[in-house]
Amino acid sequence: MIAKQKKTQKNVLNGHGRYMELSDQKEFFEACRVSEQVVIHFYRPSTLRCQIVDRHLETLAAGHLETRFLKINAEKCPFLVEKLRIIMLPTILCVKVRFAVALSRMLCDAAAVARRPLPR
Repeated sequence: MIAKQKKTQKNVLNGHGRYMELSDQKEFFEACRVSEQVVIHFYRPSTLRCQIVDRHLETLAAGHLETRFLKINAEKCPFLVEKLRIIMLPTILCVKVRFAVALSRMLCDAAAVARRPLPR
């Protein structure tokens, strides 16, 4: 129980529990190195569906301290977009222990998410 509490405190210090934006690719690799579980939203500011996904991820981040939730502007990281083969936005990448385990392209799912109300 003490070990779990220490791990939770370490996660909070590393930015878990908040939905934060990364400024460049270097921060992306650092975040994946430091945290065991990371969810990264690749977005473009002008895309409405990306804003919808942002709101939902912000809600999830507060309730899941075991996972770090981040977003990165796809226009500012062409290397990652090319290497990860991101072809549409919004795209969510799930990383577990430095390995990508899921890549979700949200075009068809975002319409259903947009109709669901956010919990208050």
